Amino acid sequence: MVESALRQARREDREAFILYAIEGFTIREISATTDRSLDQVRASISAARDRLQKSLPVSTWRDKLLLHSKTA
Repeated sequence: MVESALRQARREDREAFILYAIEGFTIREISATTDRSLDQVRASISAARDRLQKSLPVSTWRDKLLLHSKTA
């Protein structure tokens, strides 16, 4: 379901969100790996999180994933 919901996100947003929320990379690590600023990475994570929030059905699993990614 996450993959389907993120399919509509921009590639940069999807990549940053997956690296952060699922793979456990820090914002700084993602910035260095993708050659993007910290603010750009945070904005991408936020955009992907917003897309997921609108696309996924209400569930405890969705809420936990979104809560974890909110710290970016």
